[in-house]
Amino acid sequence: MKDVAIIIPAYNESLTIEGVIQQFYEQMPEAYQVVVDNRSSDGTGEIASRVMAELSVHGEVIFEGMPGKGNALKRAFRDVEAQVYVIVDADLTYFASFTPSSTNSSNRFLSTSKPFLNDLASGNCFSNSFLF
Repeated sequence: MKDVAIIIPAYNESLTIEGVIQQFYEQMPEAYQVVVDNRSSDGTGEIASRVMAELSVHGEVIFEGMPGKGNALKRAFRDVEAQVYVIVDADLTYFASFTPSSTNSSNRFLSTSKPFLNDLASGNCFSNSFLF
């Protein structure tokens, strides 16, 4: 089981997927990144695979044939077991710098060494804050 999995559903995000993978790798290098290519026709999955290999990112690219972000997320949850899931968009909507670093062991959002007080934390790209 992974400690932290970053789930990145992607549909035709060839222009931004490299930046998303790189930003989250720099912020959370030990996290397991999962790009779910949701029937992209622009090479998104291939670009993601190349970038992950070049950066030595822990993770994988998986393909979901049923259209829609919900189906992409269901595929990720079926295929990847983790204590914490971080879901981000593949279009650079959410900056990795807004995500608490998992290297900070006192961080109650991403800490996997302490029992969770909450089942869900939700953040948004506009307030730079989280709801627990």
